[in-house]
Amino acid sequence: TTPIPDAPVVSANGALTFCEGNSVTLSSNYATGNIWSNGATTQTITVTEADTFTVSVVVNGCPSPSSLPVEVIVNVLLILAISFVEILVQVNC
Repeated sequence: TTPIPDAPVVSANGALTFCEGNSVTLSSNYATGNIWSNGATTQTITVTEADTFTVSVVVNGCPSPSSLPVEVIVNVLLILAISFVEILVQVNC
């Protein structure tokens, strides 16, 4: 029988909380066989929107348990127009 693969480990190339317009790349420690919670099947995904991500892997036809969840938080930039003057309010940026 084929052993069940270990759950993938997710790493990030930067902060998991960032301002709108930025991104973070999440990577699985498995080069192939990845199935991300957003449907991607690559080793890495680039995230621009807030969500919680997991990845599992299939090795020799056997699926692994899911990775630990990784939460990405995107802080929204608010633009207020007052008397023809734009004021940029950055929330937690």
